[in-house]
Amino acid sequence: MVAPESYDSHELEEEYTDEGSDSEVDDEEEATPRGTKSEMDHLQEQEIPMDPEPPEEGIYGMGVASIIIDYRNLILANHADDQESGCERQLRYGCRFVLAMLLTLSTIFLQLYLTAMTKMIVTPDSVRELREAYGQYEVVMYDNHTQLTPFGHHRGIEGFYNVSLYTNLGKDEMHEICDCALAQPLFLSAILLVWTVTCLAYMRQTVGFTIRLLMLGTTPSMKDRGVLKAELHKGKPTGKHEVVAVTICIKVVMVCVVQLPVLAMNVFLLWIGCRWLVATLGFGTILLNAVALEFVLNLHEIFYRAIVPYTMKISLASIMIPQGAKASEKPSWWNMFSAFGLLILAVLWTGLYIKIQRVLPGYNWDIAPACTLFMAQANFEIMEI
Repeated sequence: MVAPESYDSHELEEEYTDEGSDSEVDDEEEATPRGTKSEMDHLQEQEIPMDPEPPEEGIYGMGVASIIIDYRNLILANHADDQESGCERQLRYGCRFVLAMLLTLSTIFLQLYLTAMTKMIVTPDSVRELREAYGQYEVVMYDNHTQLTPFGHHRGIEGFYNVSLYTNLGKDEMHEICDCALAQPLFLSAILLVWTVTCLAYMRQTVGFTIRLLMLGTTPSMKDRGVLKAELHKGKPTGKHEVVAVTICIKVVMVCVVQLPVLAMNVFLLWIGCRWLVATLGFGTILLNAVALEFVLNLHEIFYRAIVPYTMKISLASIMIPQGAKASEKPSWWNMFSAFGLLILAVLWTGLYIKIQRVLPGYNWDIAPACTLFMAQANFEIMEI
């Protein structure tokens, strides 16, 4: 945090003197509307500074910061004047670098493992139960005029649907099929939209930070003075350093070891999450499953707050990554619609996934009419009781 500027008493006297002189204006100047020029200046769009920012607070941001700072300090420790001090620093930075990499890779592996296990041992049971329940529903509602899917489940033939046949199903069967998420497409769309926006937000953050890393300059060695540039305030160092350039090898490690696996995990989790939510029976359970998916997505932030020492957080947060090649940027159509494009992309993905989902292949969108009649009848029976 930058300390507020201190004012000298002479500066304050000059300000008050200027205010007094401004009051001695003639009638013609008083008649002139005040603030016209400042208002026009305000209407002109100002350049927005693109100041360097630290990596995101989380295990992955910590991993990238450690690759730059700890690896550089590890190399520089070999050239310390005091051999004993150099060995101690080399050991300390080396341990911190190894621990940061282990924690980063372990977090990526754990997120991928939980996502894969969701696909292998959680989602299949939900998909199988829903397919069996919907297959039985189709046989009754289409009066046995059905055809089999590649998975061996019945699907009604167009033209034979009779909504009144729902009475031939038992209450338990109707409750089960009406608890299907696809029975309430608007509610399901809202849940999938929120989940998609959450995943796309993480993807956007990952892609943006990856681009910032790739736009860094290149240097032949991490020992060069041009790797970091100290930030100054009123001629005094602030303790923060802007990353100016890194070696090509460091760029490859940061992108291939950290950024790309994180992006792939987010894409995988988006697909698995949508599949699990569509296959879930019970609308209350859908909300609980969405919370569970959010927990997996935020795992790197939870580990960062719980495991990483405070001193390490402060040390690794002292580096600043440039926003890009430009020092400032004006508001434009591009940066406005590129931000809103995230929502548009989420809406398109939600609609496309519901249409091409493979949880119920060949879904005829024929659950809602029967469930509307069934729930109306159930509510009428409750009122009679």
